[in-house]
Amino acid sequence: MIIGEILRAESISKVGYRNIVAVAPGDTVAEAVVVMQAERVGSALVCESGRLVGMLTERHVLRKLAHGAAALKDRVDSCMVRDPQTVHPDDSVASAICKMQQNRYRRLPVVDRDGTPLGLLSMRRIIQFMAEHFPAAVYNLPPRPDQFATEREGA
Repeated sequence: MIIGEILRAESISKVGYRNIVAVAPGDTVAEAVVVMQAERVGSALVCESGRLVGMLTERHVLRKLAHGAAALKDRVDSCMVRDPQTVHPDDSVASAICKMQQNRYRRLPVVDRDGTPLGLLSMRRIIQFMAEHFPAAVYNLPPRPDQFATEREGA
């Protein structure tokens, strides 16, 4: 089986995902930053009554800070992504990679069929999964895809 077929066959639940780090839409950006720092994460799911309503990332916080430190007093819902794209635990790894690549996301919320947040899938975790399952293919890649050795290295 080739790598693409395996990625289409394997589910996100096999890859694993990070536990939920959640904030409320009415929290201040500063409060959200404190939570994200304490959990050592670059993003938080914005939940209201147990439902996912948005996502806040470190990039959103930096954009907010460009307006000055007073922006930290603004509510999370003023800078979060509303109704973010999500994946389900039984979706394929390939479909998650496609969503991430097409939209330039580094993380996707994982939700059950009822929309309840379960965790956060990161590109880092997908790369770890691929390195664990396809070490020869991953570790033998050149630093740049267009870079090929013209002669054998070594003695």
